[in-house]
Amino acid sequence: MTYDSVNAIVCVMSKGRNTIVLGTRISDLMYDAISLIADKKGMTISECARDILQQDMELQVFMSEIHKMRSMLWKDFIDSLKDRE
Repeated sequence: MTYDSVNAIVCVMSKGRNTIVLGTRISDLMYDAISLIADKKGMTISECARDILQQDMELQVFMSEIHKMRSMLWKDFIDSLKDRE
Protein backbone atom coordinates (compact mmCIF):
# COMPACT_ATOMS: atom_id res chain seq x y z
CA MET A 1 0.00 0.00 0.00
CA THR A 2 1.31 3.42 -0.85
CA TYR A 3 1.12 6.42 1.45
CA ASP A 4 -1.64 8.09 -0.55
CA SER A 5 -4.13 5.26 -0.99
CA VAL A 6 -6.41 3.34 1.29
CA ASN A 7 -7.56 -0.19 0.60
CA ALA A 8 -10.81 -0.98 2.33
CA ILE A 9 -13.33 -3.74 2.21
CA VAL A 10 -16.72 -2.11 2.29
CA CYS A 11 -18.71 -4.79 4.02
CA VAL A 12 -18.19 -8.09 5.79
CA MET A 13 -19.01 -10.90 3.40
CA SER A 14 -20.09 -14.48 4.00
CA LYS A 15 -17.70 -17.31 3.22
CA GLY A 16 -17.61 -17.88 -0.52
CA ARG A 17 -18.78 -14.38 -1.39
CA ASN A 18 -16.75 -11.83 -3.31
CA THR A 19 -15.33 -8.69 -1.79
CA ILE A 20 -14.06 -5.57 -3.50
CA VAL A 21 -10.85 -3.70 -2.77
CA LEU A 22 -11.57 0.01 -2.85
CA GLY A 23 -8.62 2.25 -3.65
CA THR A 24 -8.77 6.01 -3.44
CA ARG A 25 -6.37 8.92 -3.38
CA ILE A 26 -6.46 10.82 -0.08
CA SER A 27 -4.44 13.68 1.36
CA ASP A 28 -1.35 13.04 3.44
CA LEU A 29 -3.17 14.62 6.38
CA MET A 30 -6.09 12.19 6.11
CA TYR A 31 -3.70 9.25 5.77
CA ASP A 32 -1.80 10.39 8.88
CA ALA A 33 -5.06 10.71 10.83
CA ILE A 34 -6.22 7.23 9.76
CA SER A 35 -2.78 5.83 10.62
CA LEU A 36 -2.94 7.33 14.11
CA ILE A 37 -6.46 6.01 14.69
CA ALA A 38 -5.44 2.57 13.42
CA ASP A 39 -2.40 2.50 15.67
CA LYS A 40 -4.46 3.62 18.67
CA LYS A 41 -7.00 0.82 18.04
CA GLY A 42 -4.40 -1.83 17.20
CA MET A 43 -5.70 -2.17 13.65
CA THR A 44 -4.16 -2.12 10.21
CA ILE A 45 -4.86 0.93 8.09
CA SER A 46 -7.18 -1.16 5.89
CA GLU A 47 -9.11 -2.43 8.92
CA CYS A 48 -9.42 1.10 10.26
CA ALA A 49 -10.62 2.49 6.92
CA ARG A 50 -13.20 -0.32 6.68
CA ASP A 51 -14.34 0.43 10.24
CA ILE A 52 -14.74 4.13 9.43
CA LEU A 53 -16.78 3.30 6.32
CA GLN A 54 -18.96 0.82 8.21
CA GLN A 55 -19.82 3.50 10.78
CA ASP A 56 -20.91 6.05 8.15
CA MET A 57 -24.69 6.52 8.47
CA GLU A 58 -25.30 7.52 4.84
CA LEU A 59 -23.45 4.42 3.64
CA GLN A 60 -25.43 2.23 6.05
CA VAL A 61 -28.74 3.62 4.74
CA PHE A 62 -27.79 2.95 1.12
CA MET A 63 -26.48 -0.54 1.97
CA SER A 64 -29.77 -1.34 3.71
CA GLU A 65 -31.82 -0.15 0.73
CA ILE A 66 -29.67 -2.09 -1.75
CA HIS A 67 -29.94 -5.21 0.42
CA LYS A 68 -33.74 -4.89 0.51
CA MET A 69 -33.88 -4.39 -3.26
CA ARG A 70 -31.67 -7.41 -3.96
CA SER A 71 -33.66 -9.56 -1.53
CA MET A 72 -36.93 -8.57 -3.18
CA LEU A 73 -35.58 -9.33 -6.65
CA TRP A 74 -34.38 -12.75 -5.51
CA LYS A 75 -37.77 -13.46 -3.88
CA ASP A 76 -39.54 -12.41 -7.10
CA PHE A 77 -37.28 -14.76 -9.08
CA ILE A 78 -38.00 -17.69 -6.74
CA ASP A 79 -41.73 -16.94 -6.87
CA SER A 80 -41.63 -16.87 -10.68
CA LEU A 81 -40.09 -20.35 -10.69
CA LYS A 82 -42.86 -21.62 -8.41
CA ASP A 83 -45.49 -20.17 -10.78
CA ARG A 84 -44.11 -22.33 -13.62
CA GLU A 85 -44.76 -25.58 -11.73
